[in-house]
Amino acid sequence: RVATAAARALPLLVHARGHAPAVAAARRQLRAAPVGTRRAAVGALGELAEKGDTVVVDALVVLAKCEPEWSVRLAVARAIAQVATRGDAHAYGCLEELMQDPNAIVRSIASGAIVHVASSPSDPFNIGPSPLHLAARGRLKRAPNSTPPPVPLPPSKRRRPSAAPVPATPAPRALRAAPSEVLAVDAKRGGGEGGKDGGGGGG
Repeated sequence: RVATAAARALPLLVHARGHAPAVAAARRQLRAAPVGTRRAAVGALGELAEKGDTVVVDALVVLAKCEPEWSVRLAVARAIAQVATRGDAHAYGCLEELMQDPNAIVRSIASGAIVHVASSPSDPFNIGPSPLHLAARGRLKRAPNSTPPPVPLPPSKRRRPSAAPVPATPAPRALRAAPSEVLAVDAKRGGGEGGKDGGGGGG
């Protein structure tokens, strides 16, 4: 506990980067047994080491490769982004490995830290999206037996929906009568008119 408290107090006591005794004291704590002490020492190096201190960067890279505790690896990813300069291949390779870390939080922090270490901020994106981003967007490689989704057609080739058919208006009852019924009605009308005509002629 005393060593952990001392490592945490170093950035509060030393207000300038590059203070050699403070940096050396923090580096010695990287081999400490308690997890909290190692985590505090890594955080102190991130705040106290001079920008571009390759000795500190190398010590952090070595720690990240053999560190079993995910919270310490998380602190290493943050500290490397604070200490390493752009184009540092050693720091860049370490963050690339941390981007494949089993812990999702470590992968997320390393993905953000690598942008500050790459020769150009766009370098990590030119190589390709990280597996973390692919998983977040649901674009992980599908299994061989899975059916790929249909490719949408461009707007110019999409078929417009046809208009709904207009229902036919039912015909009047008189028009729906069978031909034989129409003929019978006509015959009756003709017979009645003939009778009237004949009666008029006889008078």
